[in-house]
Amino acid sequence: MRVVLTREAGLNDSLRSLVPGDALISEVPLSQTNFFEVQSVIEAIATKQHFGALALSSARSARYVPAVLTLWPGVPLYSVGAATAEALDRLGIRSHWVGESGAEELALAIAEGPVLFLGASESRLELSEGLAQRGIELLEVPCYQTVHRTLSPAEIAEIAAADVVFIGAPSAWLVAETHINSESLVVVSGATTAAVVRSSHARVQSGWGEETRELLAEMAKSNN
Repeated sequence: MRVVLTREAGLNDSLRSLVPGDALISEVPLSQTNFFEVQSVIEAIATKQHFGALALSSARSARYVPAVLTLWPGVPLYSVGAATAEALDRLGIRSHWVGESGAEELALAIAEGPVLFLGASESRLELSEGLAQRGIELLEVPCYQTVHRTLSPAEIAEIAAADVVFIGAPSAWLVAETHINSESLVVVSGATTAAVVRSSHARVQSGWGEETRELLAEMAKSNN
């Protein structure tokens, strides 16, 4: 079984643990991240008097949380995805709430605002729309920009030949979509990415947990 991991270098180790040991694994990063200076992020929020919640949906944002908490210690922290929560754990920070179903679930879980959301410069609308429906104020502060990579012919061939491709974000799917075989299983990080991938691809497994591990194990057995 051929498996392609598409997160940036150094971010695929947890995904390898989901893949059977006899699988052929390759890494084809679909994007690269340009991080903004911590000080510029802090300056964007330093004039605020109060936040009722701090939210993030990507592990990339975790590096900014310690600096934010020096200004607002004790603010409830809401994380989307196990990878995000784990990135915070490594910094000694525990999430008040961890969800797996994306921004819509996050918008319903937050108890009060205003909400500070740390994320990408190309943010999606689900969170802002969901909070607006509940009358909760949101401040979105970009921390990084994700830039698509131009894939080499060899990397395109790796994706096209894969039985399983891991996709971590809608932006990654934009890069991979035209190269993935229609028979390949696409394993996505959560509900938001799943919805985007399912709009143009039939075989999708949502979640990077035990169910995915068991599914890939069964696929490996059937391939032998």
